Amino acid sequence: MDQTDQIYYQTATQLLEWIHSKKLSAEEVMRVHLQRIEKINPAIHALTQRVDLEECIRQAREVDQAIEQGKPLKKLSGLPVAIKDALKVKGLICSSGSPGLYKEGAASEDATIVARLK
Repeated sequence: MDQTDQIYYQTATQLLEWIHSKKLSAEEVMRVHLQRIEKINPAIHALTQRVDLEECIRQAREVDQAIEQGKPLKKLSGLPVAIKDALKVKGLICSSGSPGLYKEGAASEDATIVARLK
């Protein structure tokens, strides 16, 4: 098992421990997960849309900076997550898995649970 495998096969608890203890950066964890999505998603189509890749990296870097500066973090800060498209994510279409049925366009705000994760 290479280091990439060691990262994306870990539990959320283990990843958070490594990120918060600086064994791994949030950016490194994010990049490994984004690479895995690029490799696997074309075959399984689990993700129908996603936040811009550079935005994902920017958010991970913000977590790394907060850790460096000793700022308080939310419990899941640094952990890559996927949000089911039945929930509103600002800028993405909330289609509940049926993109042809929903014509409202992109969400103008995050659902409460999504905002709390951020």
